[in-house]
Amino acid sequence: MKASRLALVLCLGVGGAAHAHIGAIVAKADYLHPLGPTQIPLADGGVGWVYTPEEADASYHVSWMDGDTDPTARFTFWYLDHGVSDAVSADQIEATATMITTTDGSAAAGIFASCSCDPDAGVKCAVLPDGGVRACPNDFVWDTSQLKDGVYWIAAVNNDPPYHVYNLSLGPVRVAHSAKKPPIVIVVSPDGLGAADTSTDVQAIVVGTPPMTLALAYGQNDLMQVLGATNPIAAAMPVTLGADGVTHYAWDVHALADDNYFVRATLADANGSTSSDSHWGQAVYHALDAGTIDGGRVIIVPPAAPKGCGCALGANAQNSALDYFPAGVLAGLALISLRRARRGSRSA
Repeated sequence: MKASRLALVLCLGVGGAAHAHIGAIVAKADYLHPLGPTQIPLADGGVGWVYTPEEADASYHVSWMDGDTDPTARFTFWYLDHGVSDAVSADQIEATATMITTTDGSAAAGIFASCSCDPDAGVKCAVLPDGGVRACPNDFVWDTSQLKDGVYWIAAVNNDPPYHVYNLSLGPVRVAHSAKKPPIVIVVSPDGLGAADTSTDVQAIVVGTPPMTLALAYGQNDLMQVLGATNPIAAAMPVTLGADGVTHYAWDVHALADDNYFVRATLADANGSTSSDSHWGQAVYHALDAGTIDGGRVIIVPPAAPKGCGCALGANAQNSALDYFPAGVLAGLALISLRRARRGSRSA
């Protein structure tokens, strides 16, 4: 289980039961279309990636599964011109993305996860403005006829107080109104697991017309920083694919401060360029500095703690990252070292 998915369980499992819910049920849209890349086993025992672009001209059929169990969940659907990090909040999605319009002219909003709501079950049911029947389809047709050629990612926001969460598609929809199709890039590593000390392997799926070039940058994977400026890693590198179906880059992180970072990839070919951020962050963690020995005491200097679950701040609970090295763990390590030093001092 990815760390951020585990964070969902931890974040949503704390606190009192919400007045608008039965238990801790919180719905999210698990996309059937658009699909993201999938992993496959390789003959050498490794793992590879397979991806088939999802494409549209005048329209695109969006579909998902939501479990049909949360009677108060109500989705709105939005599109962005790039994939975003898990640290982006639902509020930020609504502030920066564009709401999807369906082919019948209505906004893809007010779609319930459940067709019924029983107030006797202890929930607060939404009152429909027109007093009509709850709309609860698990699909709609997106009108892409007026969109310019590009690569678009979909976010399903569930604003169901006290929860305000979203689920981002793991793959984009490529909109092209001619034979010239814009390139696609999907960052699959960082993947939210583990921590790096000196370097980490950045991996990206690329789809385009050769020759292609790739540029990489990074930013802080933090709610207040993730939409800010990025720092360059590498510029305009010729793209080569490995046997696993992705392009690799060894990112030197030895000089970075202990923190969590996202990676932005920009792919360019003859038909244009597109950018996307890693969905998960990369934790950077360097060894504890033992400092000096003073009178038998080992002075432990812990690094700055990486950013943690942003649930209490209203961040996207579904996608928030875990503390890879919580302060409690660091304090425990320091305490063990100090006790050992004191025992050694007594026996001397």
